Amino acid sequence: MYILFLIDTSTSMNQRAENGMSYLDVTKGIVERFIISRKQRSLSARDRYFLVTCEEGPGAVKISWQDNRPQFDIALKNLRALDLSDIGLSLKRSFNLLNQHRLQHNFDNYGQGRKPWTIEPSTIVLITDGNSFTSLNGVHKKIEMQLSPNTPGNDLTHEPFRWDQRLYSMVLNIPSTPKYTTIDNPSDISPTTSSIAQMCEATGGKCYTVRTIKKIQQVIDNIQRNISETGVVIKLTPLGEHSPVITTIMKTSGTNFVGNWPIPEGHPINTQTPSIPTRTAHPVISYSVTQNIPNMKGKILIDKYKLENSDIVSYVEEHNLCLELFIENSSNDIQSFGYIRKGKWHGKENIVVLCVLPYNFRSLYDILQEYINMSNAKKGITMRWRQEFDNYLKSIPPYYIPFLRNALNRLYGANLIPENIDYGLNYGIMQQLNDLAQRSKIHSDSKESILKSIRNCKPNNTNAKQDMLIVGNDTELPTNVFDINRENLFREIERLRSNLFRSQYRKDFSEDNKHSLPISEMGIYYDILMKNENEKLREVSLKEERVKRAEKNKINRHGSRIDEADMIPEKSIEAEIKERPKKRKWKSSKSNNTPGSPKQPAKRRKRKKPKAMQTKEILSENSFNVEKWAKMHKHNSTIRKGLLDILRTPSKGVEEVMTLIEEVKGNSHVKSQFIEKIITIADSYKKHELVDNLKQVV
Repeated sequence: MYILFLIDTSTSMNQRAENGMSYLDVTKGIVERFIISRKQRSLSARDRYFLVTCEEGPGAVKISWQDNRPQFDIALKNLRALDLSDIGLSLKRSFNLLNQHRLQHNFDNYGQGRKPWTIEPSTIVLITDGNSFTSLNGVHKKIEMQLSPNTPGNDLTHEPFRWDQRLYSMVLNIPSTPKYTTIDNPSDISPTTSSIAQMCEATGGKCYTVRTIKKIQQVIDNIQRNISETGVVIKLTPLGEHSPVITTIMKTSGTNFVGNWPIPEGHPINTQTPSIPTRTAHPVISYSVTQNIPNMKGKILIDKYKLENSDIVSYVEEHNLCLELFIENSSNDIQSFGYIRKGKWHGKENIVVLCVLPYNFRSLYDILQEYINMSNAKKGITMRWRQEFDNYLKSIPPYYIPFLRNALNRLYGANLIPENIDYGLNYGIMQQLNDLAQRSKIHSDSKESILKSIRNCKPNNTNAKQDMLIVGNDTELPTNVFDINRENLFREIERLRSNLFRSQYRKDFSEDNKHSLPISEMGIYYDILMKNENEKLREVSLKEERVKRAEKNKINRHGSRIDEADMIPEKSIEAEIKERPKKRKWKSSKSNNTPGSPKQPAKRRKRKKPKAMQTKEILSENSFNVEKWAKMHKHNSTIRKGLLDILRTPSKGVEEVMTLIEEVKGNSHVKSQFIEKIITIADSYKKHELVDNLKQVV
């Protein structure tokens, strides 16, 4: 998707917002946040960004087709609010920039029907303060946008935009003093009724008024949610009535979608048409309520498109209607090409979809039904059927014939349409389209060369300027110090000093200059991010793996913390006693025999019994059965697991927990410890009623 940021660089953008920043600085932050949040989406890798300002002349286009992302960041940082707010002229430049290559790649498909799958989705994000529009001719209350006759292909469409281009605007109306209100005001984001809002609605977009800094991210999310699905804008109106036109968006099923049927042109075209008539940017589709739509499923291919929520969609949902679709003046005998009704969309039922079928599909249904009957009866094609089919081919627009031939070959495997039928445009129209494509290529190349020459005349590298001023050449040094002007005195002293201490001063100056970057170069981190992406990460060490694995084992499957004691496998106390290492034997003490006295046997110290033996004796003294204790511990652990499952489910209440706690085995000390652990777990799940009941039990 192509995303163009149109920034209002008028002097009124220097006013301050509630956070102390100017409107222009707030706008720069909005653009950066928009791009960062856009990167989180799956299809953002195909995005391409453009930048246009309100500057006079061709220099208003800061980022064009031949520029890259680092240049976009630099151009955004270097914006200054010094111009007029001629939004109409800037919008015309923006649409012309997006339409440069459409004729070369035949996206508009003039004279051959509108193909919803051969599109170039584009979005213009206008950020302005919403003040009056000023230009060299004076102050204007409305957007004045006239088509430039010098641009190739502008005479083929009435409007400057196309049906796959949408305009979204953010009107900054942030006061300089913050609002001391605690209630969230729903009018902080509201569609405006200005001429900007009317322009947005004409393209299928929306205009937002931002009154607080906090609502900026919400507006960005709303815009990105609207442009996440590709689609085209259409207009719906009742057949034969002068009712207000309803604008809605016809969404395709994905970027790789390839349809089978185009939408008819708004004027009849055949091989005798001398030139291509001018058409509207959005197709105006007429509808009428009908009850009997033939079931074309299995007989012909059907293209389905989802309609965005609008008045017509709610009308069809409430009354469960079926609307037959027409394009007025599409042929000499106007026939339907599709219908709108509730159906399936990606497996979902009762979704309002627009189904596109071949032109005059009612007559085609009868012809194909007769052909199927003849095929089932194993009969050949009759002359009457061939005459009816030829009459049908002559009544439809000629650009439908190649689509119909492909569909019949895929479904029936028969070449029912002869190859000698002429369905293309005449030679004059084809030559006109080829000339327009060549002229548009020359025009776009000349624009790019003009932009390149303008940028070469305006160097943006401020560090290079400082180096030139300080270092200079030896021939430019003054020979007489009294010839130096007073305003240039400090600069010439720096140049003389640099010439005297050439190498050392240059080194010191470059190191000091790292900490005094200009504001335009601060925050340009795109190159550093690209370098970090190319670098390979080091391999994880074995020690870190063990630490991570140990941390994972402390969390059970359901994500809740458990005691480390529960991680130890249950073992009987006898097995635990056998695994404990034996203590070393005490050495006998030395004899205290005095000389001349009879030898006495050395007294041995009484050996202390190991702790395992002590515990075993204690257990035997208390006549406590080891097997009984192990069974009790196992029983309590299963009850605890059941309690954890109950606490995780919000539907289960206090009664089930209390019934399980009554089944806990052991003395009063064991039961109290068990209940205290359950209280801590229940408190973490915010089950306050259960905690109060358990505390009473304890």
